Amino acid sequence: MGVASARFRNLKRVNFSPSQSGLINAPSWQNDTQGTIFFELELPTVLSAAGTDGIISMGSTTSDNSRFFIAHRWQAGGAGYNNLPKIEISTRSNGGTISQLLSTTTLVAGTKYKCAIRGNGSAKKLYINGVPNALNVSSGTNNGDWFNVVTNAKRITYGTLYIAGAAPVNNYAVRMDQIWYISGYACTDAEVLEFYTNGNPRAVSFANRMPGGSFFSCGDRDSQVIMYDRTGSNNMSLISLPTYIAT
Repeated sequence: MGVASARFRNLKRVNFSPSQSGLINAPSWQNDTQGTIFFELELPTVLSAAGTDGIISMGSTTSDNSRFFIAHRWQAGGAGYNNLPKIEISTRSNGGTISQLLSTTTLVAGTKYKCAIRGNGSAKKLYINGVPNALNVSSGTNNGDWFNVVTNAKRITYGTLYIAGAAPVNNYAVRMDQIWYISGYACTDAEVLEFYTNGNPRAVSFANRMPGGSFFSCGDRDSQVIMYDRTGSNNMSLISLPTYIAT
């Protein structure tokens, strides 16, 4: 997989751009009520005016507006934004109230962040570099909504947002690596820290008791159109092949 040593230091990362993203249609874990998402993130630039740029999203392929997404967000006013770029976690049931949660950490261009987002069925929790990062509630509540909040046929995207059956939108330059989703399992604080310290998803002590999910080591290009899931069959289709860059 190109993993050289600990702390996510493999050979390359994928560089998603405004015309390039990745997607999985109807993943096997699309109805999960809990789970843990790990990913390494670097933003070549950060927003300095109102905007929402996609990192990871789950949306319906029909016209309903249910959603789950992780984004890079800048907003004037609003609780927690403070006119600064933040990580946003947003969920909404079809026609329901939007929940918007904002990182305490302000994003800085060119900085690598090792992120984890955990949903345990009751609330969501964000970790940055192995440490819990308090979430500000901008609207709604920090509730237990997870992928199950999205109704009808589902699609997960990387490097963009996908909502209400529309073409992927709000995609921008984002560098990502070691995207791993643990299906149906909410990691503990200690397990998230161990994952960050080890860097290699297969090296953590709790790996042998984790349910399935997806793991993509983004620097390892398997073909011109597919990035293969290392833990199952939820392979990622690449749109307008993203470029790969050295770490």
